Amino acid sequence: MTCKTVVAKLGGSVITVKDSPETINWDSLDLLLDQISGFTGSGGKMALVLGGGSFGHYVVSSILSKRGSLSIEDAPSIQLSMMKLGLAFLHRAVEKGIRATLHPPHTFCSVGSCSFEPLARDLEAGLTPVTYGDAVPGTGSVSIVSGDDLAVEISRRLSAECLFFVVDTGGVIGADGSVLVELDNVGLVENRGRRKGWDVTGGMSRKIKAALQAPRTTLVRIIGTSDLLSAIRGKPVGTLVKARSEG
Repeated sequence: MTCKTVVAKLGGSVITVKDSPETINWDSLDLLLDQISGFTGSGGKMALVLGGGSFGHYVVSSILSKRGSLSIEDAPSIQLSMMKLGLAFLHRAVEKGIRATLHPPHTFCSVGSCSFEPLARDLEAGLTPVTYGDAVPGTGSVSIVSGDDLAVEISRRLSAECLFFVVDTGGVIGADGSVLVELDNVGLVENRGRRKGWDVTGGMSRKIKAALQAPRTTLVRIIGTSDLLSAIRGKPVGTLVKARSEG
């Protein structure tokens, strides 16, 4: 199956240098953008979600290591870090000829719900909406909106045929150290230890749990940086996630 409408979550481990604060991995980013440009330039529709990597994850991790919890006063610094990443991504994407538009979640989400109409509008207009995990203020508190969850919900709301999570491991690594061809249960994935860098939303396990909530009608794969176009064209790359949601 060749995908016509795609949602892609670009992992922080791919687009940033996760153990270097607020550092973009330009080589990986350019590799992805070239593939995205090839797809959207030929008429494909795509919405993108950026992982926090060494930007938002680093800021949240630093706050938690000092105080153990987030407060409403932390929202600006988290939002600023993610805006830096989003704007850098947008600048590079436009240079590559991608008609990308940026949508910070704190402008369209409240605690517990998001309105995706602005993204749907831009996608319908032939643009490439871009968003990311973010800090959303509530009543006296702040909530972290996960990019993985956003990707699943956006794929549902936009009726995307395909949802891809791009990671630096090429897919989900099984107990034997090789990439799993497919999975349908998070319990199949062995915890292989903490990776370097910062991750405050659960890493691969959290990503798989989110992916398993995608509609059954959506093709879901966890793939490597160089595999995006192949996945769009229906090639069996990375790990196929047999999504279980009916919605």
